[in-house]
Order: sequence, then C-alpha cells, then structure tokens
Amino acid sequence: MLPGACAARTAAYGLQLRILANSSSVQAVSRGDLLFAVFWRAGTVETAHGPLAADGPCTLLVRRDDELVRLAVSDPSRTADEVRISLPWPVRSVKEGDRGVRRAKRAIKVELGGSRGHTRTAVVRI
Repeated sequence: MLPGACAARTAAYGLQLRILANSSSVQAVSRGDLLFAVFWRAGTVETAHGPLAADGPCTLLVRRDDELVRLAVSDPSRTADEVRISLPWPVRSVKEGDRGVRRAKRAIKVELGGSRGHTRTAVVRI
C-alpha cells in the first residue's frame, strides 16, 4: 500500500505486481513466487499454477519454494472458526505448522477461532 500515491508514483516504486483478482469477494496479487490474497468470503483466484480457493474470510500469504509451500493465514474480521484453503498443488503433508493447522486432501484446514486475528503459519510439502 502506498497511501496518497498517484498512478505514476506507484509505477515508479517498481513493485511489478500482477493483479490476479479484484472483486467484492477476493483481492489478490502476485510477485514472483509470492501470492497475497484477501478473501472477504468464499472465493477462488486463478494463479499461474491453477486455482487457489478459500471457503471463508481470511488473509493469505503463499510462497512456494520448490517442493515446499509456506503459508500465513489470518482472519482480521475474527468471524471464522476455521478456513479451508485449496492450493493449486496437491498437498502431501504438513511439515510444520502452528496449532490448528492440518492437511485435508488437496487442502489445508486452519483453525482461526480464538486466534483474535493473529496469523497461523505452516510449511507444507507438495
């Protein structure tokens, strides 16, 4: 975010972000191996690798490093008890993760209830 920046100043900043979605249900951008998304409600984002979806509100940061995907998930609205995130890649296992993060077929389930908006992180094998 660049508060007060005009289009020319934003372009000069050199972020080179790719806009993946900008709708009332999801806003998402990517830059290289990083993907940033805000899901206001359940939605799907088309990425270069396939669809990325969440079944409820959350903010999401995804970074792929070869066979590992690092995730950071939160619910600033503090309304979701759990969110299911479907990645563009099959999830083989959770290598490490905060309490309440678990594998669910092609997806990751993250318990957010009681987190008070704090971020849950995980590293998954794909």
